[in-house]
Amino acid sequence: VDLVRAMQRRDEAALQRLAPAVAALPGDQQDLAIAAVVALASRGEASQGLVEVATALAAALAGHRSLERLLELLLPTPLSLVDLVRAVQAHASERVEGVLRRGLGYGAAQDARILVLLAGPGAALDPALLERGVDLLLEPGDEPRSRMPLAAALRRADPARSLAGRIAARGARIGLAHDTSVHWLLAELCRDGAVDGAAADALAGILRHLLRDAPGPHLVSALEQ
Repeated sequence: VDLVRAMQRRDEAALQRLAPAVAALPGDQQDLAIAAVVALASRGEASQGLVEVATALAAALAGHRSLERLLELLLPTPLSLVDLVRAVQAHASERVEGVLRRGLGYGAAQDARILVLLAGPGAALDPALLERGVDLLLEPGDEPRSRMPLAAALRRADPARSLAGRIAARGARIGLAHDTSVHWLLAELCRDGAVDGAAADALAGILRHLLRDAPGPHLVSALEQ
């Protein structure tokens, strides 16, 4: 009752306080809580507190008929979903992956978010997803807005160490990226020993070109990294 009332009032403090206790509710009450979470999300009233309640319900959500609908409603929002997705992945990783993959193709911001969510601990992104991730890092427009989480996700989800070659294949596009996350990623790949000779040669040529022709803060960032 307290939980439903907090949802109705959109009381964030109460939702965050009550969330840890939700997992101890009986099964029928967890079903009721899930229905309430989905109802609020469907009305565009999702909040971070509501996501915390859903995270506490992860074990029940993993097999629940409303899981797909809830994730589809939450993906376009700016809310942090990492804890929720990781918690549900622990119980139903293939089901979550299917929902996330179906959400691709609806814009740069959502694609970047989905790649971060897919790149969980120990996960590997397939070549098509790595290619999409590199394209997003090098976007000249301002979407996706926050690219550092994407860069970190690509780094940890590329066990074949193909990223440096994929970035080098974009050539001078490296200098057109809207932000400097790709420079950080290249530096980390070098520190990881994940740049082979061919990719290193290609990147050296690209960076020499940028030193001549790419003024501004991006050049400073590339030199620093």
